[in-house]
Order: sequence, then structure tokens, then C-alpha cells
Amino acid sequence: MDRLERVAVSGGVRAALLALAAGDLSRPVPWKSADPSELLAALSREGLIGLAYRYAHESPHAGAVPPAVVERLREAHLAISVRLAVSCHVMGTVLRTLERSATPFLVVKGPAVARTLYPSPWLRAFGDVDIIVHQRDWQAVEELVVRMGFAPDRDARVPMPPLSGADVLYERTYRHPSRLALDVHYDDILNCGLSTRDVDGFWQRARSIDIEGLPVRTLAPADQLIHLCAHAHYHGYTRLIWLSDLAFLVRDHADELDWARVIRTVRGEEARVPVYYTLRLLDAMLGVTVPAEVLAQARPDRFRRTVHERLIPERELLALQPMWRPDLSFYFLPLLKRLVPDLLVMGRRRDKLGYLARMLVPPGPWLRRYYSLPPSSPVWPQHILHPLKLAYHYASEIVTAARLGRLRLDEDDLPYLRRARVLG
Repeated sequence: MDRLERVAVSGGVRAALLALAAGDLSRPVPWKSADPSELLAALSREGLIGLAYRYAHESPHAGAVPPAVVERLREAHLAISVRLAVSCHVMGTVLRTLERSATPFLVVKGPAVARTLYPSPWLRAFGDVDIIVHQRDWQAVEELVVRMGFAPDRDARVPMPPLSGADVLYERTYRHPSRLALDVHYDDILNCGLSTRDVDGFWQRARSIDIEGLPVRTLAPADQLIHLCAHAHYHGYTRLIWLSDLAFLVRDHADELDWARVIRTVRGEEARVPVYYTLRLLDAMLGVTVPAEVLAQARPDRFRRTVHERLIPERELLALQPMWRPDLSFYFLPLLKRLVPDLLVMGRRRDKLGYLARMLVPPGPWLRRYYSLPPSSPVWPQHILHPLKLAYHYASEIVTAARLGRLRLDEDDLPYLRRARVLG
């Protein structure tokens, strides 16, 4: 199953997961109410093996952990640590090569939070390494990582020529024979589908950390908080470890957070939705709170809150059960699962509408790349056909959705129809 999809869990396992995800050794965990096998599987999916292992050995309540669970946690943590050691070795080679190339980069998420937020980096496992580079450097970075044995994913898109000035490639993923994945992000630091407005500010505020004996840079704490909120929201909160990252940052590194900077950046980047809802869930799920003023300043308008609740009901998020979710990151396709929900809920509508207007009359280089036209082929036919194709695609999607909607309605009516026949 997709690692970014929820798997149904029992109430007892849910309670244990939330208690362990908080990373608070003083918090009791309801071990007896959780089936051990189901709990271990869920801890693995959620990325919480390291935190559970720490709890079983360092918590004042460690005696309450069933011995069989302690042993299975030890085995799972050992296996993850071995894989992590291999990943760290490959990661060190990648970072040293990038450093020697003098290409600016930032290390974010897994490796960065493991070393800056957690009591021990071995508590925070990761399966990929995320770096941010400038989009103008994408080709130089690709040549470097390919020489190191990485191969780009088959669906990794080559950056398109600029269309509106705000558009940017989201990421390219490369995979190493050791199974380590390298996710290269560009100037979209907040997963919104557009270039971050204050890109230079994020780079200027970046701080130095040590990874594998190499000084590298990562986001400043305030920027890291917003970045982690945006990432968790983008993926629909399908892994609790992302909230654990924020719990350690907000609770254990509060003295490093510049909340005034958080509020200014949230306003400037129009990032209220991901920050507000992630911080609300952090409190509701893990009991870690932020200053009330921060939550008040990040609160979206009533319309966005209403639509967000219809699209992603908070009740279902809190239940940790499988649920449908839209892709709240801007792109012109698909219409109903991505474009429309994003325009209704997320920020920077003016930038997005400007991009869509330019999409109707894109420049020749963009059309040539998008339709993979050879140099000898004329582009002018695509100037005529492109908006027609786009309109046809949108219309087809709407018709398909309407048919599926009627089908679901008919299925919902079946019990009542059967009952009517019996009564008749």
C-alpha cells in the first residue's frame, strides 16, 4: 500500500500512537488497550519506531511496556538503524559532492530535523534525503547526482520554460542502488505549487548544522516550522512522525522560535491554511500548543475554513482512518481533485489566476516542450489547439465526475428501493 495512505486502526492503537508520537517520556501510554502486532505495524507505517523504542527504555513508565513489545521494538529499531546507517553513508557522499561543486543547497525535513530537533538523530528514521536548490541550478545538480549513481524517476519532469514568472518545478526524485531516494526541491519551499515569494529571505536566514561531519545549511527555526506545516498539510497528515517533528520543535526548542517572524512569513506567503490547520492538529492530537496569538494571526477567512472542513473534515483527520483527500498544491491538472480545491482553499489566488490566464496563450518554447515537438515542427497549430484541448479535458473530467456522482447516488438508494419493494 502507498506509504502516504492511511490504514485503519483500532481505538486502542490510535490512543497509543498519539501518546508515543508526542515524544513526551512522562506521558502514560495505554499499552494494554492496543493489540501488539497491530501496534507494531502501525508504528512502522507512522515512522514512530524510534520514539517507541526510546519510550520503552527511558520513560519513567517503561515498566508498563509489555516485554514482548519491548523485544519487538528492539529488533525493529536495530533493523531501521542498520538501514539508516547505509543511508547516512550515501547521504554524506552526496552532500560532500554538492559542497565541493559550490552549488548552494539546503538540507530539509528528515535528516535536518533528526539532527536539530530530536534528542538523538537515530530516533528519527528517513527513507529519502530532501534538499532545496535554486531552480536555475537544476541541471547542474542533476549531472552531479547522476554521476554518483542516482537515476531520476521515470515520471520526473524536466523543468518547463517559465510561463508566468511565479511557476516553478515542484521536485525531481532520484534513486540510488542502495534504495536511498534523493528529493530535489526548487524555489517552492512551502509546497504551494508556485515559487516562494521571499526565496532570498529563506536562504539568508538559513543556519549551519553538522551532518555526517560536514557543515551544511538548513532552514532557520521559524522557516522550518512553516515548511514542516506546509509539508504535513500537503500530504494530508498521513504520517504522525511529521507532527512529532513539530512537537519537538515547538515544545523543546521554543526558545529558538521567532514567532513574530512566523507571523510575518505566513502573511507574506499567504500560508495561513497549512500553518493554521497543522498547528491545530498538533494541539488536538499531541497536546502541544503554540501561543494563542500565533494561531489567531494564522487563522484563514471564514470561506476558506468552511471549504477546508468540507474537503478535509477535522473529525476524520483526528480518527486516523482512511479518507479521501484533495491535492492542495497548485497545478492546472486535474481540475476537480487539485486545481479547484486549491483555488478555493489555499492562498495566492491572484498569482494562480495570472498563471491560468497565461496558460491559455502560452509562449512557443513552453508549447514545444509541453507537447514534445521536434525543432522542425511548427508551433502555431498548438497555439490554436492548446486552449481547446484544455477545455475538452476539463469538460470530460466534469462529465465523468457527474456520472460517478449519479452512480454513487444510485448505490446509496439501493437499500431504500429494496425496502420499498418489500413493503409494496
